[in-house]
Amino acid sequence: RLLSRNDDGYRQQIISDKRRVNSRRREAIVDRLIQLTKSARLYIGGNELTDIKSQDIKNRLNDAMKSLVEQVYTNLKMLTIEYDDAMLKSIINSTTSGTLFGNLAEDACSMEIFNEISKQQRMAVRTKVKDLVDYFKGNTYGWYETAILCIIAKLYKLDKISFRNNGQPVADRDLYNTLTNSMQQANTIVDIEEAITPAQVTKLKGQYKEFFNDESCTAQSAKDVHSAFIERLKRDIEELRSIYDRNRFEFVKPLDAVLVTLKSLSNMVYPGLYQNSKKVEDALDDKLDIADEIRNFITGPQFSIFKRVETLTTGNQANLAYVSQEQRDVLTSIYNSTTPWRQMTKANDVLNTINEEIKELQSAARNEAVALINEKFAAIKAIPAYTQIPENLRSQIDKFFSILSDNAKEERFIGNLKAMKSDIDHAYENSLKSINKWVEDEANKPVTPPAGGGNTPPVQPATPVKTFVRKESAMNIPFDKPMLETEEDVNAYLEALRTKMMSYINQNKNIMLN
Repeated sequence: RLLSRNDDGYRQQIISDKRRVNSRRREAIVDRLIQLTKSARLYIGGNELTDIKSQDIKNRLNDAMKSLVEQVYTNLKMLTIEYDDAMLKSIINSTTSGTLFGNLAEDACSMEIFNEISKQQRMAVRTKVKDLVDYFKGNTYGWYETAILCIIAKLYKLDKISFRNNGQPVADRDLYNTLTNSMQQANTIVDIEEAITPAQVTKLKGQYKEFFNDESCTAQSAKDVHSAFIERLKRDIEELRSIYDRNRFEFVKPLDAVLVTLKSLSNMVYPGLYQNSKKVEDALDDKLDIADEIRNFITGPQFSIFKRVETLTTGNQANLAYVSQEQRDVLTSIYNSTTPWRQMTKANDVLNTINEEIKELQSAARNEAVALINEKFAAIKAIPAYTQIPENLRSQIDKFFSILSDNAKEERFIGNLKAMKSDIDHAYENSLKSINKWVEDEANKPVTPPAGGGNTPPVQPATPVKTFVRKESAMNIPFDKPMLETEEDVNAYLEALRTKMMSYINQNKNIMLN
């Protein structure tokens, strides 16, 4: 305040001198404090720390704090590894726990946590993950949470402990979230895992080999063998489920019950397979006796024979209806069998027999149809008027019978070949009508007079071509008796027939006899 005023120089000189004196006093005080702290004595719990030799106050305090931590947290030095979140994930995802973490007895930290869990279990106290974290953070340990969780995860991978959350075992895929989530920690119970003997592991590896077509299990530890079995079983279930969904045959239906059994087996968490050895054996029997039989048949060469059986049994029945009932019954029995793979030799023989029979019936029906077509076409061409009809009409008739002949040669259904008789008769009738109409039109055509006129007589038409009637029409006569019983009846019938046929002849019509 005084310096800010424009006082005389004497006053300002006094103030400047005082400031310099105070600055030197401050420096002297700091130097004295530094010298005193270098020789100051440090105490923890009433005991003087005599092993701190550093003269710097910051280093002296750091060393003293380290001593304080070491005296309070006497077990902190047990942590000899830097644990972090990446290590926790690595431990959880590891599949070689037995070799990665070594012998449990060599890991003092693991033994401390395991012994604490065992002690709580002997006291019938439910130990939660949160309890372990809190316990080893405090007391004489002072361990940080990530280290505690990594050690707990080690014990789990070494098959020493297991976890239960809401009464259900915790699966490996959920373990990281269970250990790191504070709410999950408070609800997750830690149990001492039942010891699995080497004999049990060997037995499960043997079942693995039987289950999966002599495939060996490369895992070693009890938990790893259990996990390998479950993963391999899930792949098998997917394959069998695909077979079941794609094939709706009678013999595939038993696969549904087997899939239910295998699914329940695949849902077991460690050490479920070791604890349910009888269930594993029963599932193995079902898989070998039912599932593998079905899969081997469907993926094998004999399934092609069964597909031919299916085609004949469920496909178009037009030709099969003409095959003997005995052969059809055998085919249906094989198709509906629950073990068709045992009858494929018989099925192949039946298929060959049926196919040969169908071919013979097809050939007979085709030959009959072609013969009838040729017969009718020959009858048409034998009509005197056929050679005189216009070319376009003759081409049309030729085309009718040519199409019928081509259809008969290409048709593969026996019923259709037999039914072609009506089409042939229809074509025959139409051809006759066309020729008759042309003959009648020609007969009724007016005579053209001579071009020059005069008394020249008209040109006479060529000899008219006769029309004709079919045999069925010419011989269809009414008669008052349903049957011929006497010689008189025969004579009367023949006289009536002769009368009708002569009437057609007198009308200048020919009578077809074919």
